[in-house]
Amino acid sequence: MTFSTIPLIGLRADHFRHPLDLQATNTLKQFPGLDLLVRQLLGGVGEQFFYLENIASSILVSDQQLPHLHQLLLEACKILDLETPSTVYSPKSCSQCLYLCHAGKTALYCDSYLAD
Repeated sequence: MTFSTIPLIGLRADHFRHPLDLQATNTLKQFPGLDLLVRQLLGGVGEQFFYLENIASSILVSDQQLPHLHQLLLEACKILDLETPSTVYSPKSCSQCLYLCHAGKTALYCDSYLAD
């Protein structure tokens, strides 16, 4: 069975967000500086710890390591009109998949349950 793919050029998160989530986000945006304050309070140490812990205990996905998973990632990013993030595969199962941005670098974390 073959599937046809349709590139989703210009797709944004707002296109498929739940209306209540979008409403809550817009309400929070009405408070100038709130996002900066939250990032300063929660982001620095916790975000860096999470980033380093995941990088240290995971396998970097590339054309040389887990090439099949890397190829699937390239295809998905092409369809979703996204730049390809660095991707790591983790044998842990704390979350199936998450996408982070740390210090301007994007990373996608996939656990073994999702990849298998």
